[in-house]
Amino acid sequence: MSVYKRKSRMISFRISDEEYEQLRKISLSQGARSVSDYARSALIRGDADCGLPDCGRALKAKVVQLDDELHELRETVDRLTGIVSIEERCAS
Repeated sequence: MSVYKRKSRMISFRISDEEYEQLRKISLSQGARSVSDYARSALIRGDADCGLPDCGRALKAKVVQLDDELHELRETVDRLTGIVSIEERCAS
């Protein structure tokens, strides 16, 4: 059984009728007590697949971009490590 903590802070933003209806349907399918309860949980979880158009698309794109940049950085570090290793052997 879950213990519900009293909520003391509020965040407010406006959505369209279509967005609300989508959130309502998703919250019902997920068994949430309310749209607000579902939205709170999804936000805290960082739910990138909330079912709304474009929901999480920017976040996913940023993660892919960062992963690509990290891969490129890793390759550059490996290349530089190889160059330094060769120069150290030549200096010996």
